Amino acid sequence: ATAAAATAAAAASAAAAAAAAKDGESEDRQGEKKRKKGRDWRERGNRIPCPHDPRHSIYEKELKHHLNNCPMYKQNQVMKAQGCYSENINLFDAGAAAADVLDDEDVEAEEER
Repeated sequence: ATAAAATAAAAASAAAAAAAAKDGESEDRQGEKKRKKGRDWRERGNRIPCPHDPRHSIYEKELKHHLNNCPMYKQNQVMKAQGCYSENINLFDAGAAAADVLDDEDVEAEEER
């Protein structure tokens, strides 16, 4: 009876060791998958600012595709298609404003003469 118990105990410990080894292999495989997944974004190349909206960046390799699919590009196209839209209508140019002031002063000075 003791020999049979010893054999059963040995078989149980061998099965437990095999299960632990299998679990360790699966953990290693999962770790490799995570490492491979982590390398993917590094292998995609450098990121550059989007030409349409520099608030976000894109991969250099995806630039050509992104130029027509950028959400800001599409939004700007819709806005420009509206009849009431004027590009840069509210843009303030300090240099031009200063030139206008100078021109007005020159005109007033000539009028006084």
